[in-house]
Parts: sequence; C-alpha cells; structure tokens
Amino acid sequence: MTKIKTMTKTIGQSVLTVIAVAMTVWLLIPGSIKADTTRTRPETFYVSSQHGSDQASGTSAQTPWQSIHRVNQGQFIAGDKILFERGSTWKDVTLQPKGSGNDHADITISDYGSQGELPKLAGEGKVSDVVRLTNQDHWTISHLDISNQTTGFDNNKESDENGAKLNDLRGIHITGQNVSELDGFNLTDLNVHDVSGRVEWASDVGLDGSTLKERQPGVYTNAGWDRSKRTGGILIESLKPTNNQPTIFKNVSLTNSTLERDSYGGFTIKQWSGGKNGPQWAFPAADAKAPNYESPQFKPHENITVKNNYIDQQGVYNCNGIYVTSSKHVMVEDNVVKNSGTCGIEINLVNQCVVQNNDVSGSKPKVGGADSNGIDADRRVSNTIFQYNYLHDNGDGFLICGFGYNGLIIRYNFLKDNTGIDFRDSVDGGFVSIDNNLIYNTLSRLKLNFSNASPRNETWQFENNVMYNVNSALQSVSYGSSNNKVQYSHNAYYGSGVSKNALDKSAITADPKFVSAKPEIPQTGDTVAGRVSDFSGFKLQSDSPLINAGTPYVKNSAQVSIDVNGKDYAGQAISGNPEVGLYEFAKTETPTNSTSSVSSSASSASVTSSNQSSVSSSSAPSQTSSASSATGSTTGTSSTSSSVTPEKPAKKIQRPTYKKGTTVYAIRGLWLYKTPTFTRANRVTHYPKKSRMNRPAFKIMGNSQSATGKLRYKVRVVNHSNQATNKIGYITTKKGFLEPAFYQHDYQTVTVLNSTGINAYLTKKLTHRVKHYRSGKVLRVKKIVRQGSTTRFELKNGQFITANRQLVLAGTHHIR
Repeated sequence: MTKIKTMTKTIGQSVLTVIAVAMTVWLLIPGSIKADTTRTRPETFYVSSQHGSDQASGTSAQTPWQSIHRVNQGQFIAGDKILFERGSTWKDVTLQPKGSGNDHADITISDYGSQGELPKLAGEGKVSDVVRLTNQDHWTISHLDISNQTTGFDNNKESDENGAKLNDLRGIHITGQNVSELDGFNLTDLNVHDVSGRVEWASDVGLDGSTLKERQPGVYTNAGWDRSKRTGGILIESLKPTNNQPTIFKNVSLTNSTLERDSYGGFTIKQWSGGKNGPQWAFPAADAKAPNYESPQFKPHENITVKNNYIDQQGVYNCNGIYVTSSKHVMVEDNVVKNSGTCGIEINLVNQCVVQNNDVSGSKPKVGGADSNGIDADRRVSNTIFQYNYLHDNGDGFLICGFGYNGLIIRYNFLKDNTGIDFRDSVDGGFVSIDNNLIYNTLSRLKLNFSNASPRNETWQFENNVMYNVNSALQSVSYGSSNNKVQYSHNAYYGSGVSKNALDKSAITADPKFVSAKPEIPQTGDTVAGRVSDFSGFKLQSDSPLINAGTPYVKNSAQVSIDVNGKDYAGQAISGNPEVGLYEFAKTETPTNSTSSVSSSASSASVTSSNQSSVSSSSAPSQTSSASSATGSTTGTSSTSSSVTPEKPAKKIQRPTYKKGTTVYAIRGLWLYKTPTFTRANRVTHYPKKSRMNRPAFKIMGNSQSATGKLRYKVRVVNHSNQATNKIGYITTKKGFLEPAFYQHDYQTVTVLNSTGINAYLTKKLTHRVKHYRSGKVLRVKKIVRQGSTTRFELKNGQFITANRQLVLAGTHHIR
C-alpha cells in the first residue's frame, strides 16, 4: 500500500512538472499573448497564411503568425488589432479570438497589405461558424471575405441531393448567454457569401423545436421561434440562459457590406423566448397598449443599424435578406436587397424603427415559404416608419402582418410592378397609415391588387396616394374591404382600368400631369452605388391637379408615439396642404391651378421626434431644405377675400450656424431637451462645461422651432461614454455654446492630442492603416479634405488622418 501511494505521488509530481514546463515553454514563445491582467498597452497582431509562422512574434507585418489556431490562443484587450494579410486564405477552421474591448476602444479584426483580394476565411461546410464571438463585446470586424458552403453544393438547384448538403452553418455568429448586456459590434466592409445553411421554418412561434419535421432534405417545419431562421451569413442571438438572465445586445451595426447567397438569411438578430412556457423575452405582450406598447416581459436589443449594404439572395434556398427581430431603436436604410425568398426586409417584434431609402426587388416564395414581399412589418411591430423605399418586381410590396397589432406609418414610398398585393393585410389590431405613396404599373395584366385591407380590430388610413397605370391591358384595381375601419381620402387614380375607390369622397381622377407621361425607371444596379432613388419623372407640372390637393398629415397620438420628419421624397419641407404623391411642387413657382395662397412661413405638422424615440426619420434620398416649424398647425392659409391687406414687414428669418450632418461639441454647459420648446419638464440631460477631451458631442439632424419661434438644433448624442448616447433631442442654437468637432480649414501642422495616439491611412475614408503616431507628434499638413459630413487632414507624405479636434490640435504644440 505504501509503495502504491509513493508511486502515485511520484507520478503526480511528474505530471505537474510536465505541465509547468509546458506552460513555461509556451510563455517563452515569442508570439505568446499575455492575459490582459498583465498587458495594458494595446498592440497590433498580423496573420499571414503565406508568409507567417506561429513561432513568430506576430507584432509586425514582417513577423506574422500563420494560423487561425494561433490567434485563438490569444487573450486580446481593448485597442488591439488582429490583421489578416490580403491574398491569404484559411479553410475549415473557426476564428474565435478571446477578450473584449471597452467604451473607449474596440478590438478590431481587419486586413493589411495593399495587394491581393480580401483575406478569405472559408468554412467549406466543415465548421458551424467561420467567425464566432461568445459573451464578448466592443468588437469591430471589417475587410474580410467569409464563406461557408458545403463542397459540391449547387445553389441554383432544388433537389434531395442538394438539400442533404444543407447544415447548421453560418458565416459570423455572435452570441450572448447568462450576461445582462453586450455592447458595441461594428461589422463593416465585409463580404459574407455562399453559406449553405439549412432552412427551418417556425410554423408556430410557441413551439420548442421538439416536434421538428423534415419537409424535404435540408428544409424543416415546426422549428418554433428559438430554433427557426438561425443559419446564414450573419447571426446575432441570445441563447437559452441557465440563470434566468436575458442578454440584450446594444449598439450593433452592419454597414457597407456585401451579403450574397446566404441560407437561411443574410443578416439576422434574435432574442431567446423559451416557447409557450418560457419567459417570452422575444415578444412584446399581446395586450400591450398603444401608443408606446410598453411590455415588462419584452427584453429587446437596442440601437440596431443596417445601412448601405448590398444583399443578393439569388438561389433556391436563400431566403430573407434582412431580418431584424426583438429590438427597439432600429434603423434600416440605404440598402439594396435582391432576389430574397419570403421577405427582402423583415421587421418582427420591433418598436421605434425607421426603414428608409432601400431598394428591394425580386422577392419570391422559396422552399416552403409562402410569402414574397419587399418589406414585411410582421408580428407586433409598433411605432415604425417605412419611407422613401423603392419596392419593385416583388410578389407583394408591403406585407402588414401584425398577428395581434401593428402601429405603422408608410409614407413616400415608390412601388412598381409588384405582382401580388401592394399593401397586403394580415393584421388583427392597431393602426396603419399609408400616405403619399406612388403605385406605378407597367405590366400587362388584367387586375392590379392595391390592397386587400379587411380590418378586424385595426384602422387603415389611405391618404394622398397615387395609382398610375400606363399599360392598356389593365382592366381593374382591387381595394379590399369597404368597412368603416378603412378610410380613403385625397388619393389620385389614373390610367386604363384604374377606377377610384368608392370610399374616397375627395378622389382625383384627372391626369396628374407628371413631368413625364411614362417615366423610365432604371433597373437596380449590382452595387449599393446602383441603388435606384431618382423618380423625378414623377415630379409635377405647374398645372397638375395634385398640387395643394392633399390632406395634411395629422399624427394619431392615440396609436403611435413616433413622429414623421415633415419632408417629401426629395427632402423638401411640407407646408400647408401637401401635394398628392411623392414630390412637393417647387414653391418658388406659382401653380396655375392654385386657388389658395400658401404662405412660405405656413406651419406644417410637428416634425420633432417624441421623447420615446431615439430613431431619426429625417433622412430622404436628397436633402433640399430644412425641417419646417413645429408649432402643430396642419392647414395652409387660404385667401378668399377680394380686399387687399397691406403686407407686414417680413420678420427676420433665423438661420442655423451649422448644417445638417455636422458634428459639434459643447464648449459651455447646456441642456438636452425632449422638444424644441425648452421647459424644465422637457429636460433630458445636463452637460456641464468640460475640458476639450471630454466635451459632449452631438450630430445635427436638422432644426426646428419652439412654440415661440426660436430656432433649435435637433441632435443625436454621439458621446460613446455617455449614458445618453444615441438619444435624440434638442439643444440651443445660440452662438458661443457650440463648435464643430472637426476642423474646417487648412493648417500647416497639427499635433497629435489623443493620449493613445492616432492612426494614419492610405485613403480619406480612413481605410488601409499604414502608421500609428504617438501623442505629441507634430505632423505636416498638405490640405484639409471632406469625407461625408466630417473632415480629414491629408499629410505632406500622402497619408490621411482624422481632423477631429479632440484627437488632434492645429499648430505645433508641446504635449506633456
């Protein structure tokens, strides 16, 4: 017995010795990353499949690592960068780096090198996720080519053989579990394509997936909410917790990226529910009340942005383009979405959302999905605006699919040649406002289905819309129910087979006199730059009967709390009685059919965002004027008297110092208010005077007037470290309170002010980083250049740096 104990002890000591030696050897490897408890300065790490070595330091482009496995061994800290060489490829492995950034600095995954294609990470169907983050936050992922297609899969052929190759696959998978919130995910300039994920339909959202049925190889039904629609290009989701703690994602953005041929979907974000007996965190309550639809059980993700992406779901198994669920404060804008199965853009279980400036086409039913719409306002979507979108050549245009209730405003959209129903009703309650949309038919068909609205407990309101047909084959238009919960007013009907709706007592049936009788609409391009947004052929001639013929928009405050921006399709402010259709007539011209005098200072409906909303609906395809005043008046000023009243001297017009899109910071203490009328009750946050590096910053979204006519800036708070980040409100326009956050003029030199230094790049878009400059470095400037609403300094050496006043200081200075 003693001998056995002694031998056991000896073996144990030997094992511990081996482990200790192994750890010592690992720590002596030049490229070993220390845990962030011992490493406090951020570093840049380089990875090359062609020229790297896992024994190298990895801290320069000359000494890169080689494998994904080496990256996955590391523990990264805020400010770190993991850069993959262009022209390199990694296959059959998951990139799963450790660590999190913080409010001040992300951990960044990107590329390096000026030659070759984007770094390729190809799963080839052998790993579930090509990139995976779990319970980590503050990450930027950019400039990667990501795919995960099973070998031998044919995307264009629906067959048992192909279906059998579909699997539980994704490109990027970001998950949270057992933590309260995860903040800060910036996905940009990515190419995520050819993911052969299986297709799983919910059938009934209350199901838990235990009764999953195979409809055909690779396609399933009865998946329930939590199991369905979890494959494809990019998936962000909360998983089933073990501690009854919901995980909420905040500040998630997908921008400037290409997503192609990803099954099930291109981009998806979901919250866990738990089935019929679960906590139902994914769902607003069925009995939530308008206008705010607040629901204690609902645990939505917050501040979700999907912007400026090109998404093409060509192929038989590739379904939704964009699928945003269980979220609030959502912005989906400037995207091109093509060839989706079921829905181009689906918004589900969302409150406070704007979907605008998107070009959506070619949606059709695929592998078990019954729908084929451009945009779907699905279950319990409330306080959501759909505006300035181009929906064409789909089955349905809009599917309004409340399954309980919707609270929607659908305005200034252009719908062309959708073969199903332009506004399909599948709602049980709430309110749907459909205003100033233009429906254009060029197809040879007998019947155009404008709407099938048959309200049960909801109200539909159709105002100021245009139905315009240029094909002589059309014989009729279907408008759905004629019950008293459908209201038609001031709509225009013109063309062969287009009869007015019997409910519309103020219908316009005369020739609308567009500037072109049959405007040619270009097809969708193959890039975001090809997004179609110019419909100027539908602007109005001076004698158009649509001028001043509309009814002013009046907010239904009992049903919605979000506000419209008071602008037409071109971004022109709406005043008095609006025109019917997309475009306001240029007010500098006098319409020949005008019977009322509309003052240039006439007030329009309120255009300010309510205190419940932190989503701006101010963007239009082009911006030609500022927001109108917000006094609450909704009618123009009619002149019916024959007497002439002497004009009063014009009141001096207040003009804003800073334009829309400008980022400013406060140089004196000020308040952020809920509305343009500044009262103590309307105060949101006080910003005391701060030092230069800590000044609160705001992005100007427009301007508005108080009840007494004082000019205010409408702004979004952009300080990442402030609790009011992304809040929308109003601040003073008084001189001496604000200063541009970016320099506006040329200087000979600038000094790096930021304590952690700044990066220099090859392009003014600040892409392709080439050098890091430490705090105190004096740099010689060639000139200042503009990039969007911001500015950059182009240096004498051809590099570009930020012109942010909080990061660089004009002139030569000694920084301690």
